[in-house]
Amino acid sequence: MNETTANTPHIKGGRGLLPYPVIVSAVSGDVDAMNTVLKYYEGYINTLSTWIYVNTLDKKSRKIMLLF
Repeated sequence: MNETTANTPHIKGGRGLLPYPVIVSAVSGDVDAMNTVLKYYEGYINTLSTWIYVNTLDKKSRKIMLLF
């Protein structure tokens, strides 16, 4: 972890905004910054990649969309 991602306590729990330097570092290829961005948006990504499926017997189940 580098200086840019180490001092971002407001990210915990998805509260607050990602600091601009973290975004710039992620775009530049910093792996720690990329992981910080992915962790920040993890819940959002999970929500968008699943949906509720109702079968013919009205039984609900969650399905995961796989992107290849």
